[in-house]
Amino acid sequence: MLTVEEQAACDALREEMDRLCAGHEANGDMSDEVDARLGEIETALEALQNRPMRYYPAEVRMARNRLRMKPSRARKVLPRACLK
Repeated sequence: MLTVEEQAACDALREEMDRLCAGHEANGDMSDEVDARLGEIETALEALQNRPMRYYPAEVRMARNRLRMKPSRARKVLPRACLK
């Protein structure tokens, strides 16, 4: 899940990528600078989208509340569908 700031950065990068591609799509020739910038944008987007999951304290509390103790003292984890 992206934060508001991360989502805004992701949207801005996609808009820039679309703008660069549209500008060079008509003539089919792309300069080295534009190609390098598109590579930077792709790297930045991948970094935003492929980062480790971050759990917020409220989510962790909610998940802890979903753990129930059985009489045998073994923990039972409820299915993800029950968390909604």
